[in-house]
Amino acid sequence: MATNISSTSSENTATIDSRGSLRRVQIIRAPSFSLRGFLSGLASLARYRDLLFTLSMHRIKVRYKQSVLGILWALLQPLALMLIYTFIFSVVTRMPSDGTPYAVFTYTALLPWLCFSTALTNGTNSLVTHASLVTKVYFPRDILPLTYVVAALCDFLIASVVLGALMLYYRMGLTVNALYAVPIILVLTLFMMAVTLLLSATQVRFRDVGVAIPLLLQIWMFATPVVYPLSAVPERFQSLYMLNPMVGIIENFRRVILSEHYHEVQRMLSENGVAPYFIFTGFREDVPRFISAMDCFVLSTHMEGLPLAILEAMGHAKPVIATAVGGIPEIVLDGKTGLLYSHQNDEQLASHILSVLKDEKLSLRLGESGREFVRTNFNRSQFTANMMKVYREILCIKESAPESRPVSHLGSVGGNR
Repeated sequence: MATNISSTSSENTATIDSRGSLRRVQIIRAPSFSLRGFLSGLASLARYRDLLFTLSMHRIKVRYKQSVLGILWALLQPLALMLIYTFIFSVVTRMPSDGTPYAVFTYTALLPWLCFSTALTNGTNSLVTHASLVTKVYFPRDILPLTYVVAALCDFLIASVVLGALMLYYRMGLTVNALYAVPIILVLTLFMMAVTLLLSATQVRFRDVGVAIPLLLQIWMFATPVVYPLSAVPERFQSLYMLNPMVGIIENFRRVILSEHYHEVQRMLSENGVAPYFIFTGFREDVPRFISAMDCFVLSTHMEGLPLAILEAMGHAKPVIATAVGGIPEIVLDGKTGLLYSHQNDEQLASHILSVLKDEKLSLRLGESGREFVRTNFNRSQFTANMMKVYREILCIKESAPESRPVSHLGSVGGNR
């Protein structure tokens, strides 16, 4: 007959079996909604951290193990959705994107949303799917849903590579505000853990939860600013709309990644009472229509390679004023095809703008000279001639290479060569 001996922990007891040996027994008690119970649960997770890591890696490996594309599926899913939404909301119909290219706009929101939906979908069924494991061996049951959260975060990091490529393609740089993405992702992780743990426990008793999750996520996504901006929501509904926890997460993540300086400029213009005189168009595809409406074209920048926007403006015979940095002076010849000013020299910039606006002859002369410069140096025949010149130089280098070899090697090439 076994004799119970109480241990120091309320969850552990020691028993003496029929052979007389001491054996530790783990007792699972009902959870208590108290600070002590919460800290005890965290301590238990910390003791089983190796199991959490092992099962999380198992989730990632098993998901892509027998697929042909493997881990590339983590890139293809958000990329395919981005292409579909971009076609629908940029070609079929127009959706505002707060001055950002729609592809980048929607992909930035799809990253955290797909991370959340993937963790929720897979984590909800975790306890039911692994019922045989749960009933045979003891370990903190929280680990199973949490492994799916970790796997979703890994997919999030992999899919972020496409976001970086899109920002490079559209020549969009990150600012210091991008560091705020770290606490936002932390908040997203905590929210995913809370919802996944709640729904996975509920799924054990009510199997309707697992069936309803896909429909719930579909409705939830359209109630979140993923494919549309927050500014598109009517102001009278925004107080109710903001009760959705994912609204703050998605919108703030998008803002810190795609933060542009024109928001600060807008605020400064409003404070000085001159905002009505400025229009922020954001990213536009109908550039020729805007250039044709300009009196002059100004490119103020601190770094530039070959500014194609300047070439477009010069091709429309618009006087160009630009910063004398990078490759700009090779195109804008000061006083001939345009006007240059030193970087951060605001007085010189203002002087150039006033001189172009006041002196119509100067404006016409610079515009015509610029258009002639583009016609002469950037036409098809000139481009073809330059490419042929490059190819000839390459071929000459290749033909002269064998001459530097020893005579014995030349003989193996062939005498008729």
